[in-house]
Parts: sequence; structure tokens; C-alpha cells
Amino acid sequence: MKGLKGFNLIDLTQTLDEKIPTWTGDCGFKSKILVDYPEVARVLEYECIASAGTHIDAPSHFIPNGRNVNELTLEELCTPICIVDMSEKLHSRAQITLEDFENFERTYGEIPKGSVVLGNTGWSRYWETPEKYRGSEKYPVTPTMSAEVGELLVQREVVGIGIDTLSPDPCGGSYPLHARMLEADKFILENLTNLDKLPKRGSYLIALPMKIAKGTESPVRAIALVPSVQVMP
Repeated sequence: MKGLKGFNLIDLTQTLDEKIPTWTGDCGFKSKILVDYPEVARVLEYECIASAGTHIDAPSHFIPNGRNVNELTLEELCTPICIVDMSEKLHSRAQITLEDFENFERTYGEIPKGSVVLGNTGWSRYWETPEKYRGSEKYPVTPTMSAEVGELLVQREVVGIGIDTLSPDPCGGSYPLHARMLEADKFILENLTNLDKLPKRGSYLIALPMKIAKGTESPVRAIALVPSVQVMP
């Protein structure tokens, strides 16, 4: 899709409705008409969990006294993207491992300071089939990232990570990747989509949460700006 001169715009955001997959399997989003057109305008009321759809985890989601969503800076939320791709080994218990990150750096160069690293698992293709996207067990079963990548990414001084599943950590455990990234004052994006449409390096993220005081999570509208002419770094 054409947008700003010199860039193509790619929507990385899943659509919210009452059928979306969630952590618990319950409805994560509701929309109610409060006033309708005969009374001049349609006015809607939305009800949703903070982690509904494509959303961001601020450091305070796990860390007491960590920064909240309203304290994340525009510089962090508008930043270069690195894509680590494991979509070819697609299955519900697949993991993006440290070896995948090392292979990325051998091919595309060291992950730059101030970037965001997004894991493309290919799982977003199941978004409209919640029982497949989430799984039928007590906790969601989806592709994730290995906990050991957290230390590498903290060393690289990234601003955050993201993934096209419900969580970069296996659900129902201790969430070590969440803990490591959020204690290091990074953010986490979950339920992204269209990551397969991005180059491995060279595009830019804009992911804007609602500016909620004391908010630990928030839905976001995430987009990527992809240069029309690709230049390898």
C-alpha cells in the first residue's frame, strides 16, 4: 500500500472484534451502540481487556515501579525493525532460538542499538481461527522465543521485541523472556501480523498505544514503513 513518499505502508495490526483469540479463550473485546443515527450520530462503547488484539506490554506489566505505557517515548515507538524469521518450521511448539538470532546476524549484520526485533513465526495466519491460534489446552500453545535470546537482545540495547503470537514466552510458566526484557526497561509487542511482508532489515516501526496513566498494557495500531527501494545495510 502506497503512503508516504518513498515508503510503502504495511499494517501490522490485527482487527478487533468479539471473536478474537485471547489468553483465556473468553471474549476480549465488545462493542455496544449507546446512541444511534436517528439521534444525530452513532456513539459506541468499547469494552476490552488491555491485552486484546495487537498490544504492547510496558515494563510495569511485570516490574513494580517500571514505566507505564504513557511513559514510553515516541523515539522508542518509532524505530528500525529487524525481522528474525522461523516461519518455515511452523508448528505450535516451535521456538525462535539463539541460533536463529546468530544466523540473522551472520547474514544481515549485528542487531543495531535502538531497534526493535520482531519474530515472524507465521502463526498470524490462524488469527481468524481462534481455536487453532490459541490451542485448546488450559494455556495457549503457540510458537515462542527461547528465553536465552533475552540476554543477547539486552546486550544489543534494543528498545523492545515483538511476535505474531499471543506471547514470546510459553504460556503458563514463569515467563522468563518477559521478565528479562521488562526488567531491562524494554517493551513487548504481541499478536502482530504481516511480518512476512517486511524485509529482514531496513523498515521502520510505528506502534502507538493509548496514552493511559498507570497502564501496564494497551492495544496499539502498529504499522511498518518499508522503503520503496531496498538498500541492504
